[in-house]
Parts: sequence; C-alpha cells; structure tokens
Amino acid sequence: MNITQFYRVETITDAHVGTGESGFGFIDQLIQRDSATGYPCFNSTGMKGAIKQFIDTYADSENKYEMMKRIFGSDSSANKKGGSETQQGESVFFTAHLLALPVRTNKNSFMLTTSPELINFFEHLHTLLGDPLKESIYEEIKSIVSDDNPDVGKCFKNTYVGAEMDIVGTRLNLINNDELLNKLKSLFGFDSDRIAVVSNRTMAELTSDLYLPVISRNALDDGESQNLWYEQILPRFTRLYFANIWKEEKQQDFVENLLTNKDNKKPLQVGGNASVSYGFTSITKM
Repeated sequence: MNITQFYRVETITDAHVGTGESGFGFIDQLIQRDSATGYPCFNSTGMKGAIKQFIDTYADSENKYEMMKRIFGSDSSANKKGGSETQQGESVFFTAHLLALPVRTNKNSFMLTTSPELINFFEHLHTLLGDPLKESIYEEIKSIVSDDNPDVGKCFKNTYVGAEMDIVGTRLNLINNDELLNKLKSLFGFDSDRIAVVSNRTMAELTSDLYLPVISRNALDDGESQNLWYEQILPRFTRLYFANIWKEEKQQDFVENLLTNKDNKKPLQVGGNASVSYGFTSITKM
C-alpha cells in the first residue's frame, strides 16, 4: 500500500539551487523555478539527490545500501555496493514548492509572507495525491486580500502607533484573527506573529528577479580578483514543502529517522556552494 507524506523545508542559510542559466542584466546564476507558476522551487531531482547523499553519509545500518537501492534505485555506485543488478527506485520524490517567503519591511527585519495562491497550490496537491487536508484555510486567506486591491495586505503584528508597515509598496493592515494566525504558525512551523498575507500579484512581484536577493561572489588568485559573478538566492527562513510517496512504511521510517530525528538533527544540504554554507535546510514532517 502506498503512503503519501508531506514535509516542510526551512532554509537555515541562503540557498542557491541553480538552473545553470543567466538572467537579463547583472544576474549570472538564476535559481530554479516552477515551470507552470514561475515561483521558486527545488526540483524533484535535486531533492532526491540531496536526500540520497545525506543518507549515504549519515546512515549506519547494516542494510543501508540495500534499502537505498530499493528507495532510490541503483543508479549510482553508492547504492550498488550490495550487488550489480540495477532497478528503479520504489519511492516517488516530488518538487519542493514555495509556501512562504521572508520579506523585509520598513518596521521589522522581516515578515514571513504568503499568498492565497501559494496556500491553494499546497492544499490542491494534497487533494490530488489522495491526502486532502481535514481543514482548509484557503478560502479564509483568499477573503482577507484581493488582486483587485493588491496594494493592501494583512499582518498579525501591531504596527507602530501612527505608522504603517510596508512591504515593497504594499501596506500591511492589522487583522485581529488569532485562530488564523495559529493555523499559519502551525503550517509554517514558525512560532511568531511576524506573518503577513499579500495578494497573488504582490507575491509574484516579490518572487521576481527584480526583488529576490542577489549575492556577489568573487574568485581570488594571489589576492587578485579573477572573476566576479552574481547569484540569485532564496533567503534563510524561507518555507517550502514537498511530498513523497512511499511503497512501504519501513522505507519512510528509514528516511525520516535521519531527516527529522530531533535527537540527532543534521541539516540537509540542497543545491550548490556547500563550502560557503549555502543551501542548508531543516526538514520536518507535516
């Protein structure tokens, strides 16, 4: 019997999961984006490869390589050590999609920001994979912001008296709704009232090449700059989610015991530039 499970990804450090392509203007290395929506993502191949490498590094069970072959398939030398036969992996790895993005404001260092569209995609994927949520919050989120009035968002944190909080031209009005705030806290794994909801139009703008952070990188040779380039990143505190379909519960347990073990927590590194601490993430079961 197949088991569907969703996992939350929190970026502990800035992450550059690149496409290998350059953008218009000064961005030399772009991040991956969903081909349908254009929102940032971590492609399924990258997630599968990162998890496989993580397990190969940290798992110490006697049947590690046999289990890796069953889960991931025998497509690398790492999981062929138990034999020479090749086989397809039994578990299905999905792309990690954006759920919430930390965005700077004029009153706080950042607000963890989402939109109706991002919530809807999350809930819709649950339904498509046969695991509908017991309680939907999409309609409630949709009712408090509108694309007809994209310059106004909602937040759950009191602004300064006589002043307004602002995200890139979007005014955040306070909404007193502790029940919705607690639902979003639980969804994001974020124990703070620094949560904002903006329109779909505003979120598309916030995740565009114009607003996502870009970091300069430099290669030195004997102290002299030989190459300067600019990389687009997803900032730390970003929330994403991905789904897995497991053929057997013991396969799921084998991976989860390493990825989500609170007593022996190790970050999962996704994407490039690990030596400069890019792409370190925390994985939790949703």
